[in-house]
Amino acid sequence: MDAVGECLKDVCFRYKRAMDFLDVDERHLLTEEDLVKILTASWGTKKGVGDREYYVVLNKCDDAGRMAQAKRMERMLKDAKVEHVVCISLNKIQKFGLYIKR
Repeated sequence: MDAVGECLKDVCFRYKRAMDFLDVDERHLLTEEDLVKILTASWGTKKGVGDREYYVVLNKCDDAGRMAQAKRMERMLKDAKVEHVVCISLNKIQKFGLYIKR
């Protein structure tokens, strides 16, 4: 979630490919819509998923503003047929003593 509002070149791996896909320049500030496009692109984070279930975890929802952004993105992802979306804050999970076992 910390990529929202940041410069594409500074936060995006393979930013030149993202620039072409989003039709923007490297100084473009990423929007929620941009991230949803990348998250649903077959060459993006969905690469290689095929017919399997696809899960998106929107992490770093550490304050009310970030959580609101994540919830908007969750709705956009659901509209794009992504059924499994989770909005979390690892800081909050750790605060309550909940840890994910490996």
